[in-house]
Amino acid sequence: MNLQNKNYSGAIQVTLKINGAAYDLQIEPRVSLLDTLREFAGLTGTKKGCNQGACGACTILVDGERINSCFALAVQYEGSEIATIEGLANNGELHALQSAFVEHDGFQCGYCTPGQICSAIGMFKEFQNGLPSAVSENINGKSAFSDEEIKERMSGNLVSLRRVCRHHGSDSQSLRCGGCAMKNFAYSRAETVNQAIQFVSDNTSAKYLGGGTNLVDLMRENIEQPGALVDATRLEHEIEETSDGGIRIGAGGFDRFIIADSIWTASTSFNPSALSFSTAC
Repeated sequence: MNLQNKNYSGAIQVTLKINGAAYDLQIEPRVSLLDTLREFAGLTGTKKGCNQGACGACTILVDGERINSCFALAVQYEGSEIATIEGLANNGELHALQSAFVEHDGFQCGYCTPGQICSAIGMFKEFQNGLPSAVSENINGKSAFSDEEIKERMSGNLVSLRRVCRHHGSDSQSLRCGGCAMKNFAYSRAETVNQAIQFVSDNTSAKYLGGGTNLVDLMRENIEQPGALVDATRLEHEIEETSDGGIRIGAGGFDRFIIADSIWTASTSFNPSALSFSTAC
């Protein structure tokens, strides 16, 4: 699908695969995935609530995993499989969770429902893959699928008229061409560690964008104003045992990869004081 968007200052060509369709877009690197879905792709099922990653209304699935799309930059997800609430039905038949929400009257005003359904689908996959939660009794194996587990795993999706069902009056023009507070920047995706290091060495104003960072939020507040972002989220994770009985986890490690790694699963007991996290890529 080729969307004929105006060529805004600093815009780059990005192709996103959303609900099985390719969207050719002209967007600035600072545009969030949420705003891209709603304002550029025309998919308004994903909702904007707090726009700070706190309410879960914007939850979607990327490569089968749930994320807050308000905290994600669209340019990061070129080449990924993106699924929104509009893409869950199959040949006109609702997804089982969509049907369950209808059958059991799982709505209030309905604003937060798309995010809840997408989040629940991701939650089931995490549980099936053995990823523990804060209340899991066993971090190296599957726990019982209890009410306590469900409540904890879905706690990132709020149901609150005050926080979620607010009107956001920003028009599409301001979102596209600089009405937002975030300053524009150059974007590069690193395919190797050496490439990531070289990108930052060549540009002293560059910062790394990795998993678990709040850098995007700080950029919105102009607390951080990097001239360039080096996307390190596609680098392979690093985890290794240390000589003193601990585990060393590289900065590129994601929980979902670490918990499935044979080194982690084999280490049912280790010295917590020896656990170290590398700041290198």
